Amino acid sequence: MAEHQIHLQLIFEKLRENELYVKREKCAFAQERINFLDHVIECGRMGMEDGKVKAIQDWKVLSSITELRSFLGLANYYRRFVEGFSKKAGPLTELLKKSNTWNCTPECQVAFNQLKKAMMEGQVLGIADVTKPFEVETDALDFTLSGVLLQDGHLVAYESRKLNDAERRPGRSNKAADALSRKSEHATLCMLAHLKASKLTGSVGEAIKAHLKDDPAAQTIIQLAKDGKTSQFWVEDDLLLTKGNRLYVP
Repeated sequence: MAEHQIHLQLIFEKLRENELYVKREKCAFAQERINFLDHVIECGRMGMEDGKVKAIQDWKVLSSITELRSFLGLANYYRRFVEGFSKKAGPLTELLKKSNTWNCTPECQVAFNQLKKAMMEGQVLGIADVTKPFEVETDALDFTLSGVLLQDGHLVAYESRKLNDAERRPGRSNKAADALSRKSEHATLCMLAHLKASKLTGSVGEAIKAHLKDDPAAQTIIQLAKDGKTSQFWVEDDLLLTKGNRLYVP
């Protein structure tokens, strides 16, 4: 409570300095549980708002493109709570293509039911603390890239993206590394995670290190960095990093 009072005092001082005001009836203080932007925040954790979960639960069947867009709009808002969201929603998003006529196949109905179930069982996520290190774990399938943001062993967010037609073509041998490099496209992760404070897990980190050794350009840059002849790159844990804590992937 003492810390809460200090935070309130700081906020009120900033409001006063900038001649800003708040309505007392719209404020709540010293609460253990609050609803904020359709999320429930409680004891350092965040979950989906109960009313939205019930709306998803009561959604019985999809009967039109308009209804599908409405459902996916709601589902997408809570995608951070669903592991592998893009894969689960894939058959439904395919229906939105202009070249497709409305045809809710049994496969689409199964995807709809599975996505509903996953959302109703959505994880309770931790609230990020930007003063602490983050861990980013990535994975990739033939049709999606995905990542998980963790802190102190607790889930903070899931993120995933469906590959477009060009990205699905053969030749992309290290999609897991690509999943990590593409996290900057998603505000959920890029605002919170920095590679310098993240851990590359499993074979991904070792694969990148092995490719660095076989890449003449990378070896030249690494030597320049070790000799202190470049400020654009540096070596950390045998990995090559550049500005913005971005990872060099050969």
